[in-house]
Amino acid sequence: MRGDLDRRGQKLTIEIEPTAADDARSTQSLVDVGMRLSVPVLAVADVRFSIEPQPKKCAMLMSVSAQIHLEMLGIEAKSTEVVSFTKASAVSVTQWAKDPEVGSRTLRSLLSQIGGDIVSALPASPAK
Repeated sequence: MRGDLDRRGQKLTIEIEPTAADDARSTQSLVDVGMRLSVPVLAVADVRFSIEPQPKKCAMLMSVSAQIHLEMLGIEAKSTEVVSFTKASAVSVTQWAKDPEVGSRTLRSLLSQIGGDIVSALPASPAK
């Protein structure tokens, strides 16, 4: 994501807060991050990862999903436009057993794809 945003002339700062979106602590955390970075708007992504068995295919379905929205700090949102993305890939259990890195490579690929989708969905920076 950093590389994609650098090419667009945008700076990326990643903050990780492992709380649910509806948790009051996450709201305060966003305010704290905005104040620390001196920015009025944050792009917030709720990213989830799952693995589901596919017994008939002798595979596992790896899935990464992200919901992103812009958070206007200090402004009560009237409607929050949420953009959602999902990427998934089936991983053969047999191949994964032969090469344990198959799972890691698949996850990195899915995260890279989701990252590209997130960057594409972000508004362009205002001209300076």
